[in-house]
Amino acid sequence: MTNYTKWMLGLVALLLIVSFVVLSKIQDRFSEPEEHSIQDVAERLEALYSGKVDSFEQKNDIYHFTLNRHNTIYNIAFDSKTGNFIDFIKVDSSDSKYIMSKSEIRTLLNSKMKGTINTIKLQMNGTTPQYIVELIENEALKTVVVNAETGEIVSEKVKEQTPTEPTVTAISSDKAKQIALSQFKGSVQYIVFEPSSDGGFYLVEIENEQQKAKIEIHAISGKVLSVTRVQKDIDDDDDDIDEDDENDDDDLDEVENDDD
Repeated sequence: MTNYTKWMLGLVALLLIVSFVVLSKIQDRFSEPEEHSIQDVAERLEALYSGKVDSFEQKNDIYHFTLNRHNTIYNIAFDSKTGNFIDFIKVDSSDSKYIMSKSEIRTLLNSKMKGTINTIKLQMNGTTPQYIVELIENEALKTVVVNAETGEIVSEKVKEQTPTEPTVTAISSDKAKQIALSQFKGSVQYIVFEPSSDGGFYLVEIENEQQKAKIEIHAISGKVLSVTRVQKDIDDDDDDIDEDDENDDDDLDEVENDDD
């Protein structure tokens, strides 16, 4: 075998090795699992099934959702690593009582309480489903827990507007309000004090015609910690799903494990 032949065979072998390495890297890149955030999956569920995700939580790599569609509840589990639904269970109506809609809860509370409802969230974690309602009244934020089956008000709690143990250097809630209004012009919806290891902070929500803003102000120094602005939606409450087309409920009973 001549030196030229040996050299050509070596070159061919080298090209084969390089090609194998390149193809392996390309394959590994395209085989990497797609990342799925819990918020993204919740939005996809609502879009796919014309429902409303009332609650969700993450346990390790598994996302757990409660989907409300035409007052029918589905418990859904999603594997964020594989991108597959691993559990999709329709809650048997014979095993659970009727759950009031958010609009029913809103009407009920408006007839019993003063103030403006800020948020309504369904909580299915306990033995009895409950609505956690945040109510704004006289610049105070009140949390109301309502039995989702009966509409009974379980508890009411007003969040503190000032530190429970004020110090000589702590700013007042009125001062915090002035600082917040210097950052964002509008009407103060509520102001609450949130304790923390470094003295706590005031959370102030301000609203104008176009936007809402939540502003965190350090309760000791008065420093503005953060300003979060969001556009106001036409329907901020997003109370209930559309209750038309009830005949297509059965299409949720069987779900493929692929994410299509």
